[in-house]
Amino acid sequence: MKSERLKLGEDFMVAGHRSIGQTRKDGKRLYEIHPFAVRDRLLTVTDDEDMQLIALFHDLEEDVETSDKRRNLNPQEIAYFGLNPNITWRFNILTIAALFGDRVAIGVEYLTDEFTSKSYPEFNRKTRKQMQREKYVFMPDNEKVIKLCDICENLSDDGGEFSDSFGGPDVGFNIMYIKEKALCLPFLEVKDDPRNAQLYKLAWEVWHKQAVKFGVRQCGVR
Repeated sequence: MKSERLKLGEDFMVAGHRSIGQTRKDGKRLYEIHPFAVRDRLLTVTDDEDMQLIALFHDLEEDVETSDKRRNLNPQEIAYFGLNPNITWRFNILTIAALFGDRVAIGVEYLTDEFTSKSYPEFNRKTRKQMQREKYVFMPDNEKVIKLCDICENLSDDGGEFSDSFGGPDVGFNIMYIKEKALCLPFLEVKDDPRNAQLYKLAWEVWHKQAVKFGVRQCGVR
């Protein structure tokens, strides 16, 4: 049975992404389907509640807190989540820590891509993605498992991340994304973790399927 804490986490995540009107890349589906899918894939290898919450929140700081549309929680939301009404709250890591504890907040921080064009305009995408990959070296094993779930879901999502707003394949983005994930995955492998092994194998299987579909050359790649 789902705990009250986990149900509250689901509601917090949904409220956060909806607060900025976020959708998947196709511009049609509400963004929340992605964190739910990442959490559901995580459940194939563990039912750890903190890890489930991290999976649900993994894009809140990266997408919602940095959005120009971000807003403070309104009084109704503050009351629902049981927060101190005398403090300003947003859908970010600080609020996650207050509601769900430091372990969850730190996990979300590890999974947040800090090397964005907004934060590092002096670097191009290629450089920023390499900086993010190098951060994975220091990522704990639990967060690597969640990141593998995230990659599996994004690569598998033909209806969302791999489509443009008109519903057709965004070929240029797809090819770039597939190539980036080929460079990213080796940083996430943990050989003595059976959870990681299962998801790492699956991630490469999904990667190869999309690479063939979009004609990405596989020379030098698994």
